[in-house]
Amino acid sequence: VLCVCMLTTILGCIFGLKPSCSKDVKTCKGRCFERTFGSCRCDRDCVKLGNCCLDYQEACIQPAHIWTCNKFRCGEKRRPEYHCSCSDDCVENKDCCVNYHAACKGEASWVEEECEDITEPQCPKGFTKSPVLLFSLDGFRAEYLQTWGGLLPVISKLRKCGTYTSSMRPVYPSKTFPNHYSIVTGLYPESHGIIDNKMYDLKRNASFTLRSKEKFNPEWYQGQPIWLTAMYQGLKAGTFFWPGSDVAVDGTFPNLYEKYNNSIPFEERVVTVLRWLQLPEDERPHFYTLYLEEPDSSGHKFGPVSSGVILALQRVDNIVGMLMDGLKQMNLHKCLNIIFISDHGMEAGSCRKTAYLNNYLDNVQDFILVPGPAARLRPNNVPDEYFSFNYEGIIRNLTCIEPNQPFKAYMKQLLPKRFHYANNDRIEPLHFYLNSQWQLARKPFEIKSCTGGFHGSDNRFPSMQVRFV
Repeated sequence: VLCVCMLTTILGCIFGLKPSCSKDVKTCKGRCFERTFGSCRCDRDCVKLGNCCLDYQEACIQPAHIWTCNKFRCGEKRRPEYHCSCSDDCVENKDCCVNYHAACKGEASWVEEECEDITEPQCPKGFTKSPVLLFSLDGFRAEYLQTWGGLLPVISKLRKCGTYTSSMRPVYPSKTFPNHYSIVTGLYPESHGIIDNKMYDLKRNASFTLRSKEKFNPEWYQGQPIWLTAMYQGLKAGTFFWPGSDVAVDGTFPNLYEKYNNSIPFEERVVTVLRWLQLPEDERPHFYTLYLEEPDSSGHKFGPVSSGVILALQRVDNIVGMLMDGLKQMNLHKCLNIIFISDHGMEAGSCRKTAYLNNYLDNVQDFILVPGPAARLRPNNVPDEYFSFNYEGIIRNLTCIEPNQPFKAYMKQLLPKRFHYANNDRIEPLHFYLNSQWQLARKPFEIKSCTGGFHGSDNRFPSMQVRFV
């Protein structure tokens, strides 16, 4: 035995390995990336040598890719590449994963606790005002929570313990940018200027799309978003994504903000907001926004009634659970006011329910059509022909062409007044109203997709309603 230990020590000196003669170590817990002897290894060479401990992946590799604690991580040694820590000193260092107390200390998670009747905010020391978080889950159709609430324990508990409506009506058109900007300004799209995700400005002869640099031009954004209202009242605002929040509206950005980047993981967004809540009182925002692209992205890809949407809903429910666990761990779950909201619903697309103007008109090459369920038409030659174009002639040629025609053309001032969708030059003079489940394009292949899911329809349609908690 003495000879073996001496040999081990010599080899350790030669190869930089730490001797381990006292016990047969079979785990990587506390040994990650250390060159130590034992019955198995936990350094990076163990994969090549084929002698990794059985828990090498779980204890050493996976923590760099996850944002929560588990039994393998509790008591781990701090690593710079980890997103958060499950080490014994993480509370002191304020970098614990959001479920550290639940996973490592045996405390109940937020969703496991019963509802409490909170009549007054219960805030920890240093919080003289209750912060407000406006949290949007894009494309969360109201029916989702009614149908699949049993699969969404966190959001269902928020509804049970908080205040909610069975549905909330979006503004028209039921699109992402118009609705998000209406939520934070209190204005209809015709008044705040963001009349669609794609639009043309006659006065500036400029076009806006979600992929163009014009999206960051403050000339498009009218009205005062709530983060500016808060700042003008001496409060601070922090926005982790929201349409318009990364634009210098009125020459001003939020105190803290992130430029939109859809590749940033949902977990990172939540953790960043939680870290903002840990800032010193004189630096900490009072108003926050948070935005996730799901379940909208999956709704477009798979359609609203699909396993893809169910998986997306479960994913965002887990993310909301991360937020609530993080707040509980910081003792802010009875202090922070949270508004969970969405911008529009989702309808199932069908190529059989997509109409094409080239089946009705011969001169479709003379104009541009913004396709979809709230289609708009303008001439090719803009700005010169914007007002002089023969819109009414097109309307006459498209009126009562066939029985049960799925669309109707309107001069915008004749649209139903409830749309509040006429008093802005960015709204083209000619507008198409589509029946439920229908879309319109100039000709085939000019619509993004006629399958999966879409939105933008009449804001009274049940499929366009959203949830509010």
